[in-house]
Amino acid sequence: MALRWLRFMDDAPAGDSGPTKQKELMKKPIHIIVAQLWTLELAQEIGMGFMDYAGTKMNWECLCLPKGLFLEYHDQWKNLDGLVIAGEPGPLLENSSFPVIATHWDPDDVENPMVDVDPEATGILAAEHLLAGGHRRLAVVSQSKWPALKKRAEAFAKRCWQDDVACEQIWIEKDVPPDAPFEDLLTWIRSGDLPVAVFCSEDATAHRLLRVLREAGLHIPDDVAVLGCEDDLKVCKGSFPALSSVHLPYRQVGFEAARMLDAKINGNPLKDKQIFLPPGNITERLSTNLIATSDPQLRRAIEFIRRHACENITAAQAARHAGLTARTLQSRFHAKIGHGPSQEIQRIRLTKAKELLRQTPLSLDEIADATGYHSGHYLSKIFKRKVGQTARKYRATFHH
Repeated sequence: MALRWLRFMDDAPAGDSGPTKQKELMKKPIHIIVAQLWTLELAQEIGMGFMDYAGTKMNWECLCLPKGLFLEYHDQWKNLDGLVIAGEPGPLLENSSFPVIATHWDPDDVENPMVDVDPEATGILAAEHLLAGGHRRLAVVSQSKWPALKKRAEAFAKRCWQDDVACEQIWIEKDVPPDAPFEDLLTWIRSGDLPVAVFCSEDATAHRLLRVLREAGLHIPDDVAVLGCEDDLKVCKGSFPALSSVHLPYRQVGFEAARMLDAKINGNPLKDKQIFLPPGNITERLSTNLIATSDPQLRRAIEFIRRHACENITAAQAARHAGLTARTLQSRFHAKIGHGPSQEIQRIRLTKAKELLRQTPLSLDEIADATGYHSGHYLSKIFKRKVGQTARKYRATFHH
């Protein structure tokens, strides 16, 4: 890997010239290293987010290094002004003279500034997505050695139990053959009724699970729906079938890490020492897609509902679009999906409302207008009855 400092002198806003620009260019260069696990797509996203912020700083000079190489690259440390590193910095950096920002949560490290996607909120989001789809037999598969992955899995199981839905937990331990834990999962899958749904706390695990399920003769998603996490496009789109996944905003993690580092370099206090960003949305692909059905009329009805649910449509309109009577559509929905078309319309509206509560500051009235409800008050009543908590409390879960 070529090691060179990347300076952002050429990224000044257009028209920015004269004494102000010259003064900025004459500032002492600020040397920063971004040390990540660059083979992972999430690290690439963190890097891009960091550079989004760094591009506004004409005197920042940045060097991207693999985390392991950085820890051995001591001759760079003497000129270092700041560091963004994956995970807990470790004893080598405990007494460093430069500020350090971690980009992966570690429950044992409460001293160093850190920014990451909230692992608990991520697990809750995954559980609610699968529960909303009508699944009542659920399982979660996770590495046990990585705290964030373990926390996602624990939060997923806890959210299932809150709805009185049992959740099988499968842990992948260190020094165990990669596919060994899946044997226990297959035993559980075959011990009860299908379909079931499985959440994997990272996409790589879900990718391996899809292969194991196919080799076991199980159909995806008809027998087993599989949801991954982190939305790594190379893994998700390279899976068969394509893997649904929880999208995590790692680019924003990188941006926030750069912002925090800038404050520390300039001696400014941080408003929050540890920042947990809310997860994004669910990127649904064929591994959980309810449209994966051989019934073309049912598929047309589902596609119509998914496109127009937030436009105050009715089940009768969906039936007419599919060329069916309302009674026939009701019967086919219950046989294949487990609930009726009206419940599916309601599910999609609430899913969209949850997304807006998580990701925007919109008021309840504005969210109601965007999701086909008459008013914020009516949405609030439906939300409390269907979700089991108020919209305000739900939003607070993702913004603490």
